[in-house]
Amino acid sequence: MTNAASPEIDEQPARRVDEVLDGVRVAMLTTETGTGLEARPLTIVAQDMDTLWFLVSRSAHWVNAATLSGQESLLSFEDARHSSYVSLVGTLRLDDEPQRVHDLWTAPARAYFDGPDDPDVVALAFDVTGGRWWDGPDSRIGQSLALARAIVTHDASRVGEHGSVTTGAAADALPRA
Repeated sequence: MTNAASPEIDEQPARRVDEVLDGVRVAMLTTETGTGLEARPLTIVAQDMDTLWFLVSRSAHWVNAATLSGQESLLSFEDARHSSYVSLVGTLRLDDEPQRVHDLWTAPARAYFDGPDDPDVVALAFDVTGGRWWDGPDSRIGQSLALARAIVTHDASRVGEHGSVTTGAAADALPRA
């Protein structure tokens, strides 16, 4: 975690989308619905470089407003077990190709749809344009010690690390782990 007043302190190198997600599958998607901002949880069913894929209901009240506007949306992730947080910015688009839904289909999707041929199911792409990540100590003891150190030293930058998320060609320039 960092001092919100000084986000530039101890900035770490940028990380790629796949690095910051590291297996986290559930996100809160925040979109403009025409009546204000609204968030809902979604499960990532696939990732293709800087594009995250979801299966959604085409009749959901927010889908058309979010995909037709061209406005940026926000995906946020939390891995509380590892004290890790990610916020991604990107644009949404629908893929109406039946083959895409078949390729993305998962067993848990049956809880929401009759099958991959259900006319209400559609593939939703979130094309990442950037973002931020934050990592803190994993254990409760580590979190407590880091917080105590920050209080004593008046240096919130020592509570954890943070940095930006890079995409596309910029990500190709990063060293591979």
